[in-house]
Amino acid sequence: DQNFHKINIASDLENGTITRSVGQAGAGTSITLTVQPNEGYELTPASLTVTGASGAVKVTEQDGAYTFTMPDEDVTVSAQFQKLKLTITHELTNLTCSKNSEGHSHEVEYGTQEAITLVPAEGYALPARETITITNANGDAITGWTINDNGTITITGGVTSNLTIKATGIVKTYVVNYTLTNGLSAPEANAPRKTDYKAAYTGKLEAASGYKLPETITVTMGGEAFTGFQYDSSNGTITIEAGQITGNLVITAEGVKSSSGGGGGGGSSSSSSTVTVPVSGDSNSVKVNASVSGSTATVKDIDTSKLNSVVGSDVKTGTVEVDFSGMGKTISTVNLPTKAVKEIAKAANDSENDVDGLTVKLSSGEVAFDAEALDEIQQQASGTQLTLTVAPAKPSDLNARQKETVGDAPVFDLILKSGSKVITDFGGGYATVSIPYTLKEGQKPAGIVVYYLDNDGNITPCETMYDVRSKSVIFTAGHFSKYVIGYDETQAWENPFVDVEDDDYFYAPVRWAVENDVTSGTSATTFSPDNSCTRAQMVTFLWKAAGSPKAQKSENPFTDIKSGDYFYDAVLWAVEKGITSGTSATTFSPDASVTRAQAVVFLYAYANRPAPASENPFTDVADGAYYTNAVRWAVAEKITSGTSDTTFSPENVCTRAQIVTFLFQAMQ
Repeated sequence: DQNFHKINIASDLENGTITRSVGQAGAGTSITLTVQPNEGYELTPASLTVTGASGAVKVTEQDGAYTFTMPDEDVTVSAQFQKLKLTITHELTNLTCSKNSEGHSHEVEYGTQEAITLVPAEGYALPARETITITNANGDAITGWTINDNGTITITGGVTSNLTIKATGIVKTYVVNYTLTNGLSAPEANAPRKTDYKAAYTGKLEAASGYKLPETITVTMGGEAFTGFQYDSSNGTITIEAGQITGNLVITAEGVKSSSGGGGGGGSSSSSSTVTVPVSGDSNSVKVNASVSGSTATVKDIDTSKLNSVVGSDVKTGTVEVDFSGMGKTISTVNLPTKAVKEIAKAANDSENDVDGLTVKLSSGEVAFDAEALDEIQQQASGTQLTLTVAPAKPSDLNARQKETVGDAPVFDLILKSGSKVITDFGGGYATVSIPYTLKEGQKPAGIVVYYLDNDGNITPCETMYDVRSKSVIFTAGHFSKYVIGYDETQAWENPFVDVEDDDYFYAPVRWAVENDVTSGTSATTFSPDNSCTRAQMVTFLWKAAGSPKAQKSENPFTDIKSGDYFYDAVLWAVEKGITSGTSATTFSPDASVTRAQAVVFLYAYANRPAPASENPFTDVADGAYYTNAVRWAVAEKITSGTSDTTFSPENVCTRAQIVTFLFQAMQ
């Protein structure tokens, strides 16, 4: 009889199994082996062996089946299994991948909680989460992934299939600021205030009556001199060819007084002359005559019909602006007709009118009165003219105590009077004052502080900011008197972020957010202002700005939030306060990018949803939308003014810079 021999399976197999067609067989019998790796594993190449006392037995593989011929002895079957190798393919535009910046894919082991960082190309920013797609080998989108502020995508459930990541970087947008004097303007219709990275740009200057275009202009980019532009002085056109813009632009120009304008081109500089100055709102502008004598400009009268075209309830006005700064002369005192100021005050305090204040621009400074201040001023005005003066105080105007306090710091006299009445108090209203000031060596913008100086030499700090673009100090005052521009080293902020510049619109909000522990940077040296902001981050920012209060209830209604999440307490608080109810009854969607509409709704709910005080100016904000009242409120509170005069862009994703700016404005 034929002898039968055993077919043994090695006892040390890991991460897979092997079965044989029979457990024992006689010599010459064909044996079939079935190899079954565990999930996420595969047979290590050339590792399947069959051995007996006489040595290895030949194994044949065909279409995944393994066979051998049984020798005349017992044998042992052994094998090794290795982690399955999977491929992640990157289909990226204007982005590279930290795993393989030169190629288009990389390998990972099955089950790895892979982290892949997207790196924007120069001039581009990270895309919003909802624009990124990750699909498996079947082409189906997977949802088990997150992306943080640094652009790091984490496959939270582990990689279990070949994946494809598709994403496109967002082109950076830069601000174009115009600093124009002496009768020059640059209407936004002909001179856009924004431009994309390396895009071509065209702007156009215009000269008011009595002035002409300058022969030369200066342009800076990112704070440095920029020469890559063409300027046509015959028509005011500024052209920058494609490929050059890589930062914010500031275009500076000064108009030239026409030889035929003003007072006829002769005589003493202190003689009286007549010029025109613009009185304007958001929609309309009219010109009125002003006589100039020395450093004083006087407007004797403003025709009611002309004024009504600017401040009427049927036109869009905003702030009424009377501009004496482009006259080509030093103007530190202006006389305005009291009757006209009373009309503006009446409009500003009319709930049916959108006039919100009066700004008077002088060459020595700028003063913006709010509606409450205007109402108080018009009540106190007793003469036919209102006289406003913004001028450096003379040494003889300071007493010994005041001189001892201020030292060599500049002091300014702010004076408002009508007839014999000096108006010092604004009845709870405020004036926002802007005065040209060049930083001294060693001074930082954040350290500049304006102080009210009383007769005893005591100083009281005012709410102050320094605008590095216009090189001016801006402060608010509830009354007029003497004010000193000082410096407080303890107020100066050591900005740690290389991507936050002094002239960025979000500089002050970022400083506020960091100093108040609302948020920190994405690293020790970066804030990532252009990165998109998630719902979790938004509600956490708001919670921290509110003082990180503890929710009274601990019930968590959301399946996508757990107690260890950094935003857990913030979400519970926001739900309890009615600020949010999630994206469904059981989900909050913490990793979804927050939109502009959602951001203002969060803030509106935090403010207890007050009745909006403004109309809806936006064509893309439909009546009845869940965010309509929130948008109207945010515009009225000057938290935002939209992405243009007629659009709010509610579905646009909010960046970190925009979110902290919204919060900063809302919390002031």
